[in-house]
Amino acid sequence: MDHRLILFGLSVFLQTTSLGSVAAVSCTGCDCCASGTECITTNGVVQCLDPCVNYTVLNDAWRSTKNTDNSVLHCDRNIVWSGWYRFYLDQTSAQMPEKCVAERRCGTHAPLWINGTHPVQLNEIVTRNVFGAWSGSCFYFASMTIQIKLCSGYYVYKVQLPSGCSLAYCTEIPPFKALALSETSITLQWSATTTSFVLQYDGTETNINAAAGAVTYTVSSLTAGTKYTFTLYTVNGNVRDSGQQLTAVTAPQNAEGFKKLGQDETSITLQWNKINNSTSFVLQYDGKETNINVPVGDGPVIHIVSSLTAGTKYTFTLFSVFENVKSSGNQLVAVTAPQNAGGFTKSGQNESSITLQWNKINNSTSFVLQFNGSETNINAPVGDGPVTHTVSSLTAGTKYTFRLFSVFENVRSSGIQFEAVTAPQNAEGFKKLGQDETSITLQWNKINNSTSFVLQYDGKETNINAPVGDGPVNYTVSSLTAGTRYTFTLFSLFENVKSSGNQLVAVTAPQNAGGFTKSGQNESSITLQWNKINNSTSFVLQFNGSETNINAPVGDGPVTHTVSSLTAGTKYTFSLFSVFENVRSSGIQFEAVTAPLNAEGFKKSGQYKSSITLQWNKINNSTSFVLQCDGKETNFNAPDGDGPVNYTVSSLTPRTIYTFTLFSVFENVRSSGVQLVAFLEPNYIIRMKLQFNSQRLLSDSEMQDVLVEFFKVHGLSQFSLKVHIIKP
Repeated sequence: MDHRLILFGLSVFLQTTSLGSVAAVSCTGCDCCASGTECITTNGVVQCLDPCVNYTVLNDAWRSTKNTDNSVLHCDRNIVWSGWYRFYLDQTSAQMPEKCVAERRCGTHAPLWINGTHPVQLNEIVTRNVFGAWSGSCFYFASMTIQIKLCSGYYVYKVQLPSGCSLAYCTEIPPFKALALSETSITLQWSATTTSFVLQYDGTETNINAAAGAVTYTVSSLTAGTKYTFTLYTVNGNVRDSGQQLTAVTAPQNAEGFKKLGQDETSITLQWNKINNSTSFVLQYDGKETNINVPVGDGPVIHIVSSLTAGTKYTFTLFSVFENVKSSGNQLVAVTAPQNAGGFTKSGQNESSITLQWNKINNSTSFVLQFNGSETNINAPVGDGPVTHTVSSLTAGTKYTFRLFSVFENVRSSGIQFEAVTAPQNAEGFKKLGQDETSITLQWNKINNSTSFVLQYDGKETNINAPVGDGPVNYTVSSLTAGTRYTFTLFSLFENVKSSGNQLVAVTAPQNAGGFTKSGQNESSITLQWNKINNSTSFVLQFNGSETNINAPVGDGPVTHTVSSLTAGTKYTFSLFSVFENVRSSGIQFEAVTAPLNAEGFKKSGQYKSSITLQWNKINNSTSFVLQCDGKETNFNAPDGDGPVNYTVSSLTPRTIYTFTLFSVFENVRSSGVQLVAFLEPNYIIRMKLQFNSQRLLSDSEMQDVLVEFFKVHGLSQFSLKVHIIKP
């Protein structure tokens, strides 16, 4: 047994070698194997082998259904089955019986037979159930499956290991039968012991001479899908036997117009032309077969294949079926629509673009993005991350509708829709219109009636609607802190999408300085004083059409500033502004005057027993006077006219020195004052006759010296006497 298999294996090897270019085709996967070939992987290489060429021969006489000898029992469980096998009986090709074989035949206890028919179309592979007869039951041993392929004039089998012992596969020489069918021919086979035959069919007779054994004869030029009755007569010396009759049909023609009508994610709709009322169909795909009845009417056949996987390529084979005989079959490759991408959303936008994102499906599925009447093809990205695509050259503040299709083998998904908007443009003309200590008024240009605004500052957001009309938008931010810098960001808002934002730095006006007052003055200057605010706030002092910038002083004390080069006795109005970041406070005003000039010509113009008369020049009509003497003050209004001012101080004590201080007064402000010391003395008339050396006259100074000495001798004051010197 083993020796015979080795010999047959060698025979097969030689056959395979001689036909290797046809029988073995290297490829990258089983999907490339043609129908009727076997996919085998050897040393990591996938090969598509034709079982009609690559098989092992089994020529065992004991397998014959006519063998009833049980002296030697055979069991096919003892054989290591691998690949495909061809059965022989003697030198004639044999086949497995299609009917139950009685037990204790075929050299075994339980003969194995196939429950079904052999394939009738060349290169067709079918799967059949095998049963073993025992104990009075044809089906005693449970079913196992084998594969059968029809080759040119013989069958090959891919058998399985039987379930136990003793079970063995039976073979027989075929009786008169239809071996193979096509649309225009029927191949007949029979077993012969003589060499002459007559074949009768369709009103014709054909003489056939053949060698004894298995005879194969093909009847051609037949009509597709037609039932024929054949009668075979064996002829011995011109005498025919009674004949054997066989009814067989040609394969129907393949359906025309086989095409895909449509698809979605889980189904494909197929269509083909009806042949006639006697021809049904079998649709084969994905290892399944579906029987489809002949439709009523003449229209095309429409069939929906459902429960499919999205984005998958399917190979459909459509067979026409007449009297259980299939046509050669039409093939159609079609794909289901891929599933729509998940996670379709917007990941960002600016004024001229929108970035979209969705989940990748797989490496075979690309995408089409449709918007605004245009389409963009987008390949599947490398890696597993999401797909990101930026649509550019868009219009700011505009709503777009995007439709995303997944694409597999040029077939689109149903598509999903998403609406997104571009960011609106930033508002132009964003500026500060004004401010005070607690508010800042901002202004910017309106964009359109659909665009509102968000103003962001100090961690807060304020929503501002688009105003009615075309004018600019004015908005006052209140409840602010004086002298503080604020950063405002203005966003345009369209469909809840913000623009990139404009920034503006603005400050509130600082508070006015407290304690603004005059701390002193003289005839040409006024010293002002006020409280310091902080180190960031300087000041501007405005008066007489001029401005003076004053920095914040070091330390915490008040600010002191002297305004000099002023005019005496003049009223000045000072405006003091606090300044922060070049922004002024509202300002406070203060009026102050310089001290008036001291009166000129202040002198004693005369005296009398208990009074002294003083005199000085008038300054102007606005300047009065205060005379201070002996702890008392006397107020004097400016006299009418232009003459000097005369004033007599009475009730004085003779022989007393008095100090008089005269102040000019303007707006209650006094001058620095001028002093005069005077002595009140009774009047003396002293007549002196002085004889001088006649040779010369004394000079005035010499005479003065003489008189001073005289006054001293007599205890008189030289300052209080009127001296009249009469010269000869």
